[in-house]
Amino acid sequence: MQELGSAIQQTRAWACYDCGKCTATCPIARVGGAQSPRRHVMAVNLRKEQDLLEDKTLFSCLTCALCDERCPAQVAYTDLVLKLRLMARSKGVEPDCPHGGALHSLMRMMARGGMKQDRLQWLTEDLETSPEKGDVFYWTGCTMYFDALFTEFQVQTLNGTRSALSLLNRLGISPVVSRDERCCGHDLLWNGDYGNFELLAKHNTDLVARSGAGLLLTSCAECARTWRLAYEPFFKSVVNHVELSMPLPADPDAASAVLANGIRAGSVFISMGDTRLARNFVLQLAVPGGSRFGIGSYVNWEPGLYLRGGFWGGPNKGVLYRVVRDGEPAAWIKGPQLTWVVAAPGAYRVEAYRYTLRIGPLVWNLRPWIFANPFRVTPPQGD
Repeated sequence: MQELGSAIQQTRAWACYDCGKCTATCPIARVGGAQSPRRHVMAVNLRKEQDLLEDKTLFSCLTCALCDERCPAQVAYTDLVLKLRLMARSKGVEPDCPHGGALHSLMRMMARGGMKQDRLQWLTEDLETSPEKGDVFYWTGCTMYFDALFTEFQVQTLNGTRSALSLLNRLGISPVVSRDERCCGHDLLWNGDYGNFELLAKHNTDLVARSGAGLLLTSCAECARTWRLAYEPFFKSVVNHVELSMPLPADPDAASAVLANGIRAGSVFISMGDTRLARNFVLQLAVPGGSRFGIGSYVNWEPGLYLRGGFWGGPNKGVLYRVVRDGEPAAWIKGPQLTWVVAAPGAYRVEAYRYTLRIGPLVWNLRPWIFANPFRVTPPQGD
């Protein structure tokens, strides 16, 4: 039941007042299907886990997000569906795959690696590309597979891929088009198969990073959504953050001095992945009703000394902290806020991790996010 409680909080399902606008706007329901977002939200709020696991329509949602846009209570139904599908698959529910499961099997083969693909046979001599390195990466998606798998529909999706590449060439761009590209894993993710999705995401983000490209373009809407939203945890950017004792002055020399003082004081932490939210991170050593000390400080130990941290303006979910004392893990603490009593002198460092889903002691997609310089807590004066 804990996973349902977490899903309720993270998606605002608790705010639903049963107006039915989500079901009224659902394109499946409007053509006579049994799909009912309202029923799913109600079942979650009533903690009817078994009903949800047995509901075949849980995997019917098209993820168009019309219900999200029109919900007056701002319930994130699309996010809720993903969490429920991940939960269902973790409990052994295997949904029906479209097209006899051919595409899903192909995705899983790609995820496991070792599969030799001839992904560039469709390229014609008039199209200019870069094989491995470049400023722009054109993500082709699975169009070459669609044309081969759906011959009965006479689809020609590769024509669109060639046309997009031709337009880029007309703009003077010869993008990277890689033979090592793999499916983005969109359908695996939304079928609850996070393990294989993660393998694809790690391969693809590493592939693009090695190309040196600063811009990724794609003609596929599902690929664009996956890269923009689902791949965010796998990006490998690292940013240094410096806590300042005062706002930066307008004068460049004075601003440089303030910044240098912060660095010399060790008031620094780094973030990986979502660096935008990391800017809101605050971490201090504090004495109840007394002084507060910033990252990198040297502080004499006294009773009641504690670590306090958190974020201004989010995130409000999916954060775990690890406190490290003298190089050894001391505690894991569920976020988004951190409060931890410092019981003895030592060097204390705080790490923050993001995760996608937490069910009891199990955590999905735990990934490093923030690493702060240590506080050094010295023995009381006179000891």
